Amino acid sequence: MSLRDDILAILRQDLGPAAPIFLEKCCKQQLGRTSQEIMPDDISVLAECFYRGVADSIGVANAERVRGHVLAIRQ
Repeated sequence: MSLRDDILAILRQDLGPAAPIFLEKCCKQQLGRTSQEIMPDDISVLAECFYRGVADSIGVANAERVRGHVLAIRQ
């Protein structure tokens, strides 16, 4: 699986069908690239973007879980 697929699997757990749109938005805003171009060095930046972007809607605890799962992809 690609990094994009790994991240989408995590995001879909909480965001459902909105996950690909949310991922693209974060990639464009934070990286200036598409989600197809995610590199391992981008994981930390994206994890923080995801946290900030979803904390208000799914709660801080769930947002922290999402961030943690995304950061774990690096390992």
